[in-house]
Amino acid sequence: MSLTINYEDNLLPEGNYEMVIKSACEDVTKGGTQYISIPMVVRNDIEQKFQNVYLWHQIWRAKSPTKTDQAFGGYLSAQLLRICQAAGIPKGTQFESLQDLLDALKGKPLNVTVYHDEYQNQTSAKLKYSNTTKFPDCKHVFKSVAQELADITEEDDLPFDL
Repeated sequence: MSLTINYEDNLLPEGNYEMVIKSACEDVTKGGTQYISIPMVVRNDIEQKFQNVYLWHQIWRAKSPTKTDQAFGGYLSAQLLRICQAAGIPKGTQFESLQDLLDALKGKPLNVTVYHDEYQNQTSAKLKYSNTTKFPDCKHVFKSVAQELADITEEDDLPFDL
C-alpha cells in the first residue's frame, strides 16, 4: 500500500461562504507576536457545502500604527472595522475596551470570500473579503468537542471516555 500526505485536501476551498464568528480574542504567536484571533465556522443552518468547517482569521498589529490603529490597541484598524461592519455592529457603537468589542463579535454571522495563500511552502485558507450576511437570522448550532471527535473516529476507537 502507498500513502501520500497532502494537507491541501483539508483546506476550505476557495469561494464564498456564510459563516458565523465563534469567538474573537487577543493571542500571541510562539515567537511573541500579538494578534487578534477570529475563528469562524461555515454555518450549518444554511444549505451550503462544508458546513462546520473552520476558518481562522488573524488581525496583526500595525508596524507603523496610525492614530486609529492605536485606538484599537495597535492592530490594523481597517481590517477590524471591516469585520465589525460585515458583522453588523452599528456605526457609532462605543465600547469600553478592545475586549468588549471582540466579545460583541461572538456569534455574529457574515459572508466571506476565502482564498488560498502560500507562505513558506505551506498553503492555507485565508479571508479575502468580509461582507454582510444574506441570512441575518442565524440559527447555527456549534458542535461540542465530543461531537467533533465523534466525526473524526468512532467512540469505541478512542483511548479515553467521552
